[in-house]
Amino acid sequence: MLKQMKKTLGILLVVCFLMSVTAAAVSSEPVVAKEKSVVAKEKKVVA
Repeated sequence: MLKQMKKTLGILLVVCFLMSVTAAAVSSEPVVAKEKSVVAKEKKVVA
């Protein structure tokens, strides 16, 4: 019973880790695109 519980908790831990990595990767993409557009606007204002 303890072995099965450890296995189940291990699988849940891996699933949660993969979900957090995936969420971080997905949420970071628009921020980078936004930063580039902000930088481009700043360059236009300075120039």
